[in-house]
Amino acid sequence: MNSAQVLIRTLRGLGIDWVFSTTGTDHVTLLAEEFPELVLTRHELEAVSSAIGVSLKGGMGCALLHTVPGTGNALGAIMNAYTSRIPLLILSGLPPITEGGTGKSLRTHWTQEVRDQREIVRQIVKLDVEIKDPSMIEQTLVRSYSVAMSEPRGPVYVTFSREVTMKEGNFRGIKPSFYEPGVRRKDLELAKGMIEESENPVIVTWRAGRKERWFNSLKDFAERTGIPVLNFAGEVLNYPSSGSMAIRTTDIEKHDLVIVLESEVPWSPPDKVRGRVIKVDVDPLYSYLPTYGFQCDLCVQSNVSDFLDNLKVRRKEIELKDWRSEVRGEAEKLSTKTPISPKYLSWEIGKLKPDTIYNEYVLDPSFAMPEKFSSYFSDLSSNHLGWTLGASVGGTMKSGGFSVVAIGDGAFVLGVPEAFYALSSRSPVMVVIYDNGGYLAVEENVDAVMDRPPVQGTRYRRYRIGETVRSFNGFFRLVEDPCEVGDALREAKRETLMGRTSVVQVVTEGR
Repeated sequence: MNSAQVLIRTLRGLGIDWVFSTTGTDHVTLLAEEFPELVLTRHELEAVSSAIGVSLKGGMGCALLHTVPGTGNALGAIMNAYTSRIPLLILSGLPPITEGGTGKSLRTHWTQEVRDQREIVRQIVKLDVEIKDPSMIEQTLVRSYSVAMSEPRGPVYVTFSREVTMKEGNFRGIKPSFYEPGVRRKDLELAKGMIEESENPVIVTWRAGRKERWFNSLKDFAERTGIPVLNFAGEVLNYPSSGSMAIRTTDIEKHDLVIVLESEVPWSPPDKVRGRVIKVDVDPLYSYLPTYGFQCDLCVQSNVSDFLDNLKVRRKEIELKDWRSEVRGEAEKLSTKTPISPKYLSWEIGKLKPDTIYNEYVLDPSFAMPEKFSSYFSDLSSNHLGWTLGASVGGTMKSGGFSVVAIGDGAFVLGVPEAFYALSSRSPVMVVIYDNGGYLAVEENVDAVMDRPPVQGTRYRRYRIGETVRSFNGFFRLVEDPCEVGDALREAKRETLMGRTSVVQVVTEGR
């Protein structure tokens, strides 16, 4: 058995279903073998973003990059995974290490080599390692998988040269082992006292729903204690939108106790909160961030379920208003507004009942109202744009169902649409472009900081940017009239369910 076969067999043993790759000359020994399934992509952003989608849906995403150029193209997506605690196995070839024979044979084999290829990603991965000998392959991959899956989760980066994979190797069947921190009894006692002493507590979270048992624990805890949940839909769906403790907004300064679950930036500025703060996280001080000034009266290093399931406190009688009826009324009022309101568009997307929504910036979950675990993903922390396109394909390959991408016009172009269209033939999805004709977040920040709107650098000429999907046998429709929104989305859903990737470009106002 050669070492390439050992590598592939190890990936299979780790449950890797797909390897997403653009492939390169450093992969020749692997390409001569049968992968778990090699998914050929046209750009590394799509490869790694698709792997992210697989991981978001409960698998382990895996991408194979081509030396330095492939790594460079993938950096933004890797950083997304690192800051949002998404486990990934990122494999990358090295330029051949020998000259002549089966080694360096192309000009680029010399010119693509750098002093330390792993240094390029070192700040945005949990582990970087080079396989230097065939005896390292299985052990390195299994350990890398274990590191990626241990909390806080994240991507790992493994490199190897083709010379190593050409040599003989052995497969031993090593099993992975990973961990997450649990709560201390002392912390439970302190937290119990703080909660029972408080009169107006609130839970603030961002990604407490990234594991199903965490999602269920938060739902149970909030409902048995009567403590409301802010950001029921954050980076992931943390709590059902119809749940009795879901709140749309709150004045955080009026709460005497804030329980922060899995959220690195729960409010801004850091000194905004007046009450006490309990912070529960697998890394409550976010040690990878150079500066971090958020208050923490009780910092608990624990997974969400261990903390909430073991915390027995008396129920709070907190009266919450039903914001959902307000949303319905607001959506009805906005249904004839021109330009089309993003909130109304979000409402109509919610009416389609997607199995999964991949949201990049623009969809308002208060209007779309996702309900089930793993049905909503949004705003990865480093905010490298364009990730939702590939992630929707990888996620749909993993879990099936009807997926909708809600994406801004700028993020759509940055997501390499043609590479996405080619890939989405594997698992067609529906894309809704919120086309406001510019970089809205930049425009709003200029206005906020400079106290005047920008005169340059945020607006651009509008094109029918989604129409190129037709070149890939997809469905396209441009919508400018609010009266057409519902029909256009329903038509696109029908086309998607029939096997065609669909794009609806909707001309909208800013927010």
